[in-house]
Amino acid sequence: MTSVVVTRRRHPLEGQSLRELGRMRRHGRLELLLVLPDGSKSLIPAAWTGPPTPPTPTPPPTPGLATTLLGSGVVGTEHNYRETVAPWFRSVFALRPDTDRMSEAPFAFQLHTLIGMLLFAIWPFTRLVHAFSAPVGYLFRPYVVYRSRDAATRRPRRGWERIR
Repeated sequence: MTSVVVTRRRHPLEGQSLRELGRMRRHGRLELLLVLPDGSKSLIPAAWTGPPTPPTPTPPPTPGLATTLLGSGVVGTEHNYRETVAPWFRSVFALRPDTDRMSEAPFAFQLHTLIGMLLFAIWPFTRLVHAFSAPVGYLFRPYVVYRSRDAATRRPRRGWERIR
């Protein structure tokens, strides 16, 4: 049994993979008999479908996961970050960074820390900065905003002129 994906825009089943039971030609076009997610069957034009999409590959582990695996001893040698990275963070928060502590940490921890700092550095220049703004004006805005236009100055749209 084959399956197809519904590709018709704005179709309720758009993007879903459905099992094909059969094919038939009606009114000069090919239609597919498909099994819907609820188990019922429906005829859908073949032009509205496409081949099934291949499964997406799993993403590679993130730097944080890689650091956890490297530091815990699952992969490579075990490293106790509480003795190097944690005191370094405390020294950074106290505004007296102790660079010797971080230089003792493995490269994976240093890279992970650098990526975290870069994220904090670019945060103000992204849309994520709005997470800190309180949308107070949003609470008191009208539900639907209408644009008012003066009907006397506006020309009627083509095809809607008055018949005389």
